Amino acid sequence: QETLSFVLERVYRLSPRISSELINRDKPSSQANSARNKLVIAMLRHEREKNLRFDKFPPGKAIYLAMLRSSRLHVQEKGKWCFRGPTSNSEQDDPCNFHGVWQRIDTFLDTTEKAPKSLIELNKVLFAPPYGIKAGVLPILFVAMILANQDELAIYQNNLYKPRLTEEMLEHFIKRPDEFSFQRFRIAGLKSSLFKEYAKALFADGETRDLLGIVRPIANFIAELPDYTQKTSRALSEPSQGVRDAFKLSKSPVALLFEEIPKALGYELKEKENDDAAVTGLSQALTESLRELKYCFAGLKNEMYRLCAQGPILIKTSPCRS
Repeated sequence: QETLSFVLERVYRLSPRISSELINRDKPSSQANSARNKLVIAMLRHEREKNLRFDKFPPGKAIYLAMLRSSRLHVQEKGKWCFRGPTSNSEQDDPCNFHGVWQRIDTFLDTTEKAPKSLIELNKVLFAPPYGIKAGVLPILFVAMILANQDELAIYQNNLYKPRLTEEMLEHFIKRPDEFSFQRFRIAGLKSSLFKEYAKALFADGETRDLLGIVRPIANFIAELPDYTQKTSRALSEPSQGVRDAFKLSKSPVALLFEEIPKALGYELKEKENDDAAVTGLSQALTESLRELKYCFAGLKNEMYRLCAQGPILIKTSPCRS
């Protein structure tokens, strides 16, 4: 037994230590799967809160403490709780030995910068030595990774870009991870002047964010528009319709920011053109379009109020026929 333990420790030297028999299995029970599903939803809803706002001690909290809290994948930084990877591989900083696994996932994400990839490609690697990750653990680990990298990680569902991760998407990801792919984006090498124009339009401080930090606020704004604004073509200018529709149809945040939105606003960017000159005024044009989208439905209601205030409308009807 001692010899076998010694051999296994050598073979699976990068395997995390997870003190939870409930989830650390290849085939978790239905109770464990239910607890895991509640945990990943809590990770999305309550990332910024201590213990993910779990009350008392349900099974989901037990898994959280054993896998995410004790490993310090969920930590408090600058007064806020967040997910992040291990800062080092020392016993003190990484008591559960997640450093090796996280580093392998990070290496995989580096390969996605040119084209999105499915995490399914990573499964066999993590199941095998020297990692030995159990199937029950993997979805939680992947969700922690997604949240830790959310500012630079684009999500695609059935090859369609999704600006934000929703609970419905998360539940579907657990069941059908093969329908999702991910791509890492970094600012280096991108048109910095275009970023500055977007930052001026979206943020009071004008500070340049990362690529997804620029996309996400506009995407959230578009997604929350009333149904009338989402569908009308009569009450919106062509540029505003173009900005709205670009978010619905886009398959890539890069294409969205550097091609589709500028084109909708009347800007044709060329590789050899001076960036500063080419994008001058884009900030104002985008601001005007977002303002038009914001007040479109309010304008419809005001028009209805005006018509109603003019008095009763007489409608000529035909006599009833028996």
